[in-house]
Amino acid sequence: MRMLLATNVMNNSGIRLTCAQRNARLPAFSLIELMVGVSLLALLVVMLSGIFGGVSKTWLAGYSSNERFQNVRAITGVITTELQSALLPVNRTDKAGLQMIVNPSAVSSVYRNPDAFFWQSPASPDLTFGDVAVTGYFVRWDGFRPLLCRLSISNPDPNFLIYSQSGGSVAWLTDAILETAAPANKAGLYKGLIAENVVALFVQCLDAKGRPITRSYAGAAFVGVANGFDSRQGFTDGSGVKTGDYTDATGTKLPLCVLPASVRVSFVLIDPESAARLGLSEKTKLIALASSIASQSPKGDAVDFVTAALNDSALKSISSGLRAFDAEINLLNAR
Repeated sequence: MRMLLATNVMNNSGIRLTCAQRNARLPAFSLIELMVGVSLLALLVVMLSGIFGGVSKTWLAGYSSNERFQNVRAITGVITTELQSALLPVNRTDKAGLQMIVNPSAVSSVYRNPDAFFWQSPASPDLTFGDVAVTGYFVRWDGFRPLLCRLSISNPDPNFLIYSQSGGSVAWLTDAILETAAPANKAGLYKGLIAENVVALFVQCLDAKGRPITRSYAGAAFVGVANGFDSRQGFTDGSGVKTGDYTDATGTKLPLCVLPASVRVSFVLIDPESAARLGLSEKTKLIALASSIASQSPKGDAVDFVTAALNDSALKSISSGLRAFDAEINLLNAR
């Protein structure tokens, strides 16, 4: 005979209950109820994860947008200030010294992505040559990082070659000079670095009516300059009017050098998240695309670059992170 061993327990009413009686009063859940509860809990976790994930993405997008805006303001502000005050030399008949040039022939494609441009501006602390400095901007790659670099050379730097150089036999800008004056890498302590994640820089010189300048005073492409401009060669504006060197009624040869009325500068930024995915194939494709856009007729710009990248399946992993920005800068000393 099985005996039930009961333990007497006093309830709140003062009545003693056995263990069996007490257990009978405890609430219990069926297996189905437990499964429903667990399912609801899992669904709640999934919903909360989605909400938090959306908030996180929104915050990151806002942060990236704000960072881009700040970078754009900084880049355009510095370039505008320096380019507005671009100078012609005192001796405008000297064709061997520095003036303004886009894509000098002695500078290789390593520093032209797709454009590099240089001029002289009153930005030097040294007054020996009237506070004139060599100034310029270009894009180069440090591994898989695209960098916007600024060149600034003042006297007494030996590369300060704004004056005549033995009849022009010495190139005043070369790869070696850029590497020395603005290395923008770890070994060079990133001297000259202005901004990271600038994939391409496009420069277009414009005439007084805002039309692109594509021909020299002689009516041909600028000699020795690929897709660029050289103030020493004068120019033909959009209406066919020649500006620069000419011969007057007495047969006297007058100065050729002349600055454009304005310069349109556009560049392409890539956000940090997309930049982190840059590899050899993406880098190679971006460099080739920049060159292709600049070679179009009429010459393309940052907007054309981003449009082409978005339609290129090879750049699918990063193209959504590309943004185009541009500014048109009037030159105060244009002639």
